[in-house]
Amino acid sequence: PLPVQLHVAMVLPAFLIGTWSLFQSREGSTAHRWAGRAFVALMAATAFSSLFVRAVVGPTIGLGSLRFRLIHRFVPLTPNGLWRGLGAIPRGDAAQHAQAMRRLYLLARVL
Repeated sequence: PLPVQLHVAMVLPAFLIGTWSLFQSREGSTAHRWAGRAFVALMAATAFSSLFVRAVVGPTIGLGSLRFRLIHRFVPLTPNGLWRGLGAIPRGDAAQHAQAMRRLYLLARVL
């Protein structure tokens, strides 16, 4: 189905960019900032697209005509992590930014 294809098409580059940003890039560099922007956009799009992936197996939660699997409970964690990570940048809180982005990356890998 198209929603699954779109979801996977955003997850894979987000994973690659996130891996590079966390483990290979120099924090604060231009490349790190551009990769971060791409990661944020891809993660936001991934979370949004997951809402359209239909539940077909396992227990579901119904909301009108939409059916969600229990894994969809984690969708709000992505915007929350992005909010925390991005919000730390203008405050100059690099430690909070790094922690929030690491948590988001690890959560995405687990799910």
